[in-house]
Amino acid sequence: LAISKQLVELMSGTMGVTSTPDKGSTFYFNVVLEKSMTPCSEVRRQLPSDLRPVLIVSWNDSTRNMLTGCLEAWGAEVSAAADEKEAQIYLNAHPTVTAIIALSPFEYNFAALKPMMDVIAASIMKVQIWIILCPI
Repeated sequence: LAISKQLVELMSGTMGVTSTPDKGSTFYFNVVLEKSMTPCSEVRRQLPSDLRPVLIVSWNDSTRNMLTGCLEAWGAEVSAAADEKEAQIYLNAHPTVTAIIALSPFEYNFAALKPMMDVIAASIMKVQIWIILCPI
């Protein structure tokens, strides 16, 4: 709450609270904002060029497709691999700046992750690696 209050005050706003015993509290803030001259539909997010192209590696089809779609919407050149074998083949054949390894809960253990760690060890000089934990 202290950080929120500071941010609101930096925007020349106010922050308050209403509280009811045994019911809880409601925190609110008021700030005056200017209307954007650019419609939201025209604002496009861009992945920084120093992170592209990207390889997504996930054993989970849904996770792989969701991450691929999001990154493509941000203007990234994205390829996808379903496992460490596909990832290694791709990394050996294509210049890749960033590899994102998406792990689901059952993959959070070292035994399941070891084959992918071998790919990372073999590719570490070629590409920056991000490991993200996905709840799906």
